[in-house]
Amino acid sequence: MLRHFVFVTGEPAGADLAALAQLVADGRLSVEISQQREWEQVNEVLTAVRDRQVQAGKAVLIVG
Repeated sequence: MLRHFVFVTGEPAGADLAALAQLVADGRLSVEISQQREWEQVNEVLTAVRDRQVQAGKAVLIVG
């Protein structure tokens, strides 16, 4: 299982995102999310990222 991933092809971003989505779907790329918050909490999330309270820098903001 991949834990760190850098993917650069020079192709449009859509192709790169499709490749990443396929790796996740195949179970070959593990996505570790430290925080998942509503968009309204963006200031708190950004502060946590800045202060290095978010492990591996991964936070997800939910929109909608």
